[in-house]
Amino acid sequence: IWVFHFDLGRSYFWTSGSLNYSWLLIPQLYLAGSIFQYVREGRKSFNLLDYLCVILVAFSNENVVLSLFVVVFLIILDQMIKRKLPDRNLIVIAAVLLIGGITMLSSPALTLRLSKDGFNYESFDERILEYGKRTIYYLFCYSTVLLFFLAGRKSVTQNARAQIMLFLVLLLSTVTMFFAPLFEPRSAIFGFMICIMLVLSMINLDNFKWSWLWILVIISSFLIVDRYPLFMKLNTRYNINKVILEENRGSRDTVFLERYCTSSKYQCLICDDVTDDPEYMDNEPLAAFYNIHKVSLKPDYALFAKWQGFSDMIVDYLNANNLESIIYGNALNDRIVLEQIFLRKNDAGMDVVCELNTNTVPDDYIMIIRGSKKGINRYRILDLLPIRIRLYFLDYLEYQGRMISHENKGYYFNHIFNPADYAYYVVSLYSMNNHRPEGNPVKIETPY
Repeated sequence: IWVFHFDLGRSYFWTSGSLNYSWLLIPQLYLAGSIFQYVREGRKSFNLLDYLCVILVAFSNENVVLSLFVVVFLIILDQMIKRKLPDRNLIVIAAVLLIGGITMLSSPALTLRLSKDGFNYESFDERILEYGKRTIYYLFCYSTVLLFFLAGRKSVTQNARAQIMLFLVLLLSTVTMFFAPLFEPRSAIFGFMICIMLVLSMINLDNFKWSWLWILVIISSFLIVDRYPLFMKLNTRYNINKVILEENRGSRDTVFLERYCTSSKYQCLICDDVTDDPEYMDNEPLAAFYNIHKVSLKPDYALFAKWQGFSDMIVDYLNANNLESIIYGNALNDRIVLEQIFLRKNDAGMDVVCELNTNTVPDDYIMIIRGSKKGINRYRILDLLPIRIRLYFLDYLEYQGRMISHENKGYYFNHIFNPADYAYYVVSLYSMNNHRPEGNPVKIETPY
């Protein structure tokens, strides 16, 4: 899983969200393998571990549960047509998956999410377009498993029915994500792993070129060298905050934490800070765990406070002597122009303010800013990509604050905590409803 996972960061490695999107892949794939063996061998006695996996899978991810349930149901239906006596083990598995699926689909959390942003696309065509683009990207990632055919000397075809079953699981787990608010990488990983199982089932492992296994070991070693410093850097920040929380356990005051993240997403890590709002959904359970009255990010790191300060003092801010202006005049789309970018360096980092020629901008638009790190070869390779594609792979640095209107112009405020780490930035309008960048991205070269 850790070798082939093409986007660990979006699966919340190594935070608690990885339980659902990474670790539970183990029982999910084990159950899929058991069903594959059942179909291939005609009949297989399911054991206690199989049933334990079914229970874990039933309350994991909706697309996984639905795809496995449909496949098991089709097997039962096939047995009823042929023998009129379905396997009781399969009936139990299908029932558990069905109960789990209904429970998840009717949960208040999912209902709230769907009502909030599940159908916010401007049109049905926009929804199809965004789903299609993401699916094509994931299929491109999936295509790497075809390299396994180079390691197999003989194709095996006697598993045709079982292979069709795996293909159905892959297809269903992908198609069902059309109905989700957004088809994210963490939901595509299950299909990717099923794709690996499908390809390996077509190879005669007796004639497998095991030298390919050593290639994977070498790749893994490079990944460890690349990722280990990132993990340790975050772990150091984590330990600092953990000491603060332990020392204030049971406090009746507000406890302020240091900044944990350097960006919201880079390489194989995703990072979410607690906010300066003690009642935020991440802050409250953390405070409750340590029996602390309230937990908040230190005011120096509070992006909302910085955004609010800019909004309240916009006239004084734009007339300040320590503000550097970069003239652009780049058209973001057919009517919105990025006229200027204002930079202000301070002890906490660097403010980045984008000035638009108009304040008539859709309400769901924000300005995203992505950074390309200095001294890391991966980012130099990304420099070769078109800027529209590169945008998706750079560090996520934006604060999702709404536009501020002043004298018929629009202003978006962002703050970079560690500007010395970045060679350049890319900014773009972004539609929160359509979940995608809008118009033309602009590259920013800064003197800092």
